Amino acid sequence: MSASQRVSRDFHRLAVLSAVIPLLLGIVYSLWSPYQAANDELNRHHKLECAREHAALWPPVTTSSEFDDEEKDIPLDLKSVGCSDRDDDTVSYAEAANPPEFNWWASYARHIAPILALTAAISLGTPIAWSAR
Repeated sequence: MSASQRVSRDFHRLAVLSAVIPLLLGIVYSLWSPYQAANDELNRHHKLECAREHAALWPPVTTSSEFDDEEKDIPLDLKSVGCSDRDDDTVSYAEAANPPEFNWWASYARHIAPILALTAAISLGTPIAWSAR
């Protein structure tokens, strides 16, 4: 085997190694980050359900029986109804009155898909860039 073939083979090994590193880091990040985001959304959903359950504690607001467009933006302080410990935790009255359904797995999948696609693109693009040299 000639020296140029050994150098070429070593560069191919280096290309594979340089693809594996972002792949492993990307997989770890793509599993952790969506997990955190889905848990944050779950915590928010629990706070909305708590606010709905404690509707009797809501400060009075002059409203009609249905929420119209102006009332959707009226903030409800979650700390005042006992659903949060933070002062800046607010939701709209309309959102607290009718919290949306929540599916943890759907939230996780929505967050993981773009990160996995980016990880795959970087990991596949690295050896292609190396082989072009």
